[in-house]
Amino acid sequence: MGREAALALVNNAALLISLTVIYSALYIRFKKEKLLLQKIISGLLLGVIAMAVMVDSWELSPGVVFDTRSVVLGLTGLYFGFIPSIITVIMTSILRILMGGSGAAVGVSVIICSATTGLLWRYRRRRALHQMTLFELYLFGIVVHIFMMIGMLFLPADSRNAFFSVAAVPVMLVYPIATALTGWAMSSKEAQLRGEEAVHELSLARKRLAAIVEASPVPIISLDMEYNVTEWNQAAEKVFGWKRSEVIGRPLPIVPEEDVQNHRDLTEKTRSGDYQRGTLLLRKRKDGSKVVVRLHNATIFNEEGQPEGILGILEDVTRQQEAERALKESETRFRELYTNMNTGVAIYKIGENDEAVFLDMNPAGCRITGVSRDEIVGRRVEEIFPGVIEMGLYDIIIQVFKSGLSQRHPLKKYKDNRIAFWTDNYVYRHGKDEIVVIFEDITQREKTLEELERRVKKRTAELEAVNKELESFAYSVSHDLRAPLRAIKGFAQIISERYAGALPSEAGRYFDYIVKAGENMSILIQDLLDYSRLGRVALKIEAVSL
Repeated sequence: MGREAALALVNNAALLISLTVIYSALYIRFKKEKLLLQKIISGLLLGVIAMAVMVDSWELSPGVVFDTRSVVLGLTGLYFGFIPSIITVIMTSILRILMGGSGAAVGVSVIICSATTGLLWRYRRRRALHQMTLFELYLFGIVVHIFMMIGMLFLPADSRNAFFSVAAVPVMLVYPIATALTGWAMSSKEAQLRGEEAVHELSLARKRLAAIVEASPVPIISLDMEYNVTEWNQAAEKVFGWKRSEVIGRPLPIVPEEDVQNHRDLTEKTRSGDYQRGTLLLRKRKDGSKVVVRLHNATIFNEEGQPEGILGILEDVTRQQEAERALKESETRFRELYTNMNTGVAIYKIGENDEAVFLDMNPAGCRITGVSRDEIVGRRVEEIFPGVIEMGLYDIIIQVFKSGLSQRHPLKKYKDNRIAFWTDNYVYRHGKDEIVVIFEDITQREKTLEELERRVKKRTAELEAVNKELESFAYSVSHDLRAPLRAIKGFAQIISERYAGALPSEAGRYFDYIVKAGENMSILIQDLLDYSRLGRVALKIEAVSL
């Protein structure tokens, strides 16, 4: 009888292994979806397997049967989780109740206990299920069936005695082994599938990497251990000029002759683990022109962990370097202008409550205002120059800050207890919260203008006096000359007219000269009178077409 029981248990276990392995393969392939419907279907299939095992049971005594349902339920909880386990427990419990007998209650308790043990083991362990060892699975089978043995203590006395005398040893020998082998088969299948998926993912990753390398906007180049090119993407073709077919399998052509040794040194450093991260290098194009690149590289390892090449990413920074150099030169020019210009420049930061705080002032500004940069930086403008409020410059600063529109502050004189000078200011906003004031000390210019104006007034007065004297002289001369000239002209006309016949022709001609000269002299005297009146007559200005 013992031999027959053992044989029945072995057959049951073999059926269990075949059914569970078949289903485990199906479940593993689709469990990534993690859908509720998939879990329900899995539970139903597992329930059918467990019920099939129960139907192929061995009856120890009337109403007391033994099978490998504990193996099925334990592995269900361990590998398939909560929902499939609940469904399997319900299905097998109903079947066991329907089967009846004195061992029904104990059978249901074994079902529940086995599934619970599997669930607890699943959620308490930290490693993935496919990493379970054969020893751990065997230990799990022993624990499950220890609880089964405890349940057997509640069988009726006759059945309990029969079980421990006939079936206990075969159960503890066969069931843990069946659990371990079945679980091992399931773990192996999952590990195999994970391996296949890993290979597939690796293949996809390689394809994606190849696509990324080819589509990369920066040159990507790889070399083998003999420094021959093994990878040369489109960006490398565009930057350096060589086609892929021209460089693959050949030495790297972009290294200038004068930099060959440095290139080898960098390569050796990379092979030893000293990777380059942003190293600037000068390389050459196919046409002989130079290009500045920023190098990032790393060693390529094979599956055995041995180095098989070097991967380099070379960013073309030629334009960037030129731009940075131009920017640096521009900054230098600006700094020199800012430092050496004769015009003052003050830079403010507008903070809370519209407070203008000094950020900087150039040397000319410090010289004009009599302050040093160190004593004003970080302080409010009205604290250093209280007169800016009275002169209206502070209001202009706030207006420009709020509107963003540049303004010229009218020419005014700045004055406080320390300094006083005439200043001309131009205010504009820089960025979001900075104000720049360009100012000039025009005190000397104002003094020069005042002196010039004074001299002009003085010279004008002198000229007016001289002009008045000239007018008086001209008026006097014209009146003093007119009377005798009139007499000379009149007597000459009388003699010429009355005594023309008595006078020789030569004398008549002389008298004509006298009369004509007198008329010209009269015109000249009249012009002098007109000129003398010119300073007292308003000028009449008319537009004349050109």
